[in-house]
Amino acid sequence: MAFDDHLFSFRHGSYPGSVFFAGCKQKLIMNILKFLCVFFLILSFFLGWRLIGHQDGLTSYLNLRDRRDVLLGHLSAIEAQNINLSKEIRRLTSDREYLESVIRVEMHYLRPDEVLYIPRNDSFRRSP
Repeated sequence: MAFDDHLFSFRHGSYPGSVFFAGCKQKLIMNILKFLCVFFLILSFFLGWRLIGHQDGLTSYLNLRDRRDVLLGHLSAIEAQNINLSKEIRRLTSDREYLESVIRVEMHYLRPDEVLYIPRNDSFRRSP
């Protein structure tokens, strides 16, 4: 074998020591893969514990979701009440007869030509 042939074979990995380096490369790759598998396994256990077992995990999320649903129910009830109050305000400012009837009922006012009768027996009184 000539000197140039030896260089050519060295470049292509066919010299006797190249088998040793190829085995080392495979071992290194296998060790890296083992390390990554162990790392990701530990990471998945940690994240699973954070998701299920920790106080900020799944139980906290479920509690917050239930609380949000309750608050949304309160919000819709308050919005409905707000709409009803807006309608009543609009009616009180625009309808004089309605305003007069509300004043008469809630504030116990009388018209000048009306007479108020108060029975002695409490059974005749209307309950508010």
